[in-house]
Amino acid sequence: MNDTVNSEIPRQAGSEPLPPRQSDYRGMGSVGLDGVDDSNWANSALCAQTDPDAFHPESREASIQSKRTCRPCEVKTHCLEYALAAKITTGVWGGMSYRERLKFEKARRALVQAQAQAQAKV
Repeated sequence: MNDTVNSEIPRQAGSEPLPPRQSDYRGMGSVGLDGVDDSNWANSALCAQTDPDAFHPESREASIQSKRTCRPCEVKTHCLEYALAAKITTGVWGGMSYRERLKFEKARRALVQAQAQAQAKV
């Protein structure tokens, strides 16, 4: 894990990263799918304009509401990639819970592996 990214994640002593807040996003760089560095993605995040506690829901219904906020967010992909790279284990990031992010990452690895195997056969 990249120590620079890790040190930029806001934390309370001995805990997981804090819920997203507008001020927490300073310095959170991300490389988009197009390979362009977008260091200001979090400034455009819809969650930065809402209650940060909503993104660390305690109930399924609250989780669903948090994900609804993420759905139209234009930086959802950056947020998801950040959470995956930083190995964040709590909260809703990029429209996914931690379990959903684990499943997504596993499926993505399997796809990359299948593509590599297909390329090797060619």
